[in-house]
Amino acid sequence: MTITLYDLVSLTPGIAWSSNTQKTRLCLNFKGIPYRTEWVEWPDIKGVYEKHSLPASSRFHDGSPKYTLPVIYDPSTGATISDSLAIAEYLEKTYPDTPKIFPHGTVGLQAPFEDMYIEHSKSMVPLLIPNICRNIMTPTSLPVYQPYMEKLLGMKMADFDAKSEVAVEKWRKYKENLEVVARWYRKTDGPFLMGDTISWADFVVVSIMMMFRAVWGEDSQEWKDVVSWNEGVWGNLVEELDRYTTVF
Repeated sequence: MTITLYDLVSLTPGIAWSSNTQKTRLCLNFKGIPYRTEWVEWPDIKGVYEKHSLPASSRFHDGSPKYTLPVIYDPSTGATISDSLAIAEYLEKTYPDTPKIFPHGTVGLQAPFEDMYIEHSKSMVPLLIPNICRNIMTPTSLPVYQPYMEKLLGMKMADFDAKSEVAVEKWRKYKENLEVVARWYRKTDGPFLMGDTISWADFVVVSIMMMFRAVWGEDSQEWKDVVSWNEGVWGNLVEELDRYTTVF
């Protein structure tokens, strides 16, 4: 009765790189719920939805269906769920005797935090795309992933220049935005947003950090810079939660 977590394949077998699927993996590992990962090529994501008769998780601006991961299938209930927040809420409700992702019923507060943090992180997406295409995407996934991202971001791959003045400004803006979030973390008495208590908000933050590490590499200057910012708040958070990123 093991849960299946559908995750995105990469050139390096067994490497989890997507921040969205990483949030679900963090939840499953933190709660200690048995699961297995099924790796999916980008063109096969729609097939996961069709296999489980699952409607598209969202839609593009033009109204066309948007199929995304994570998706989980829970054979103990027969449920198939998409979207990392919806999955977290499902796990919280279905497995109430495991550690809480939303302590003290705080989902109503933590969901908006996720929206805010992702908004603060959007400037980094164009800087990651060239590395994802070069270091992550398989030959099967790349021809679908690249036009998908171009459609999503409204720009062609030729415009993704990580060394341009625009990119430097996006990097500066991201660092500035992280300082806002770091101030909230500094108001607590522990490494987490709720002090000594791990919660969804921490998974949201660290999942994006884990994506940076996977895409840029642990020895890259970009990764070393990010984990050193804000008096090491992010490096400490990664260290505290890294044990929940194990791939099963």
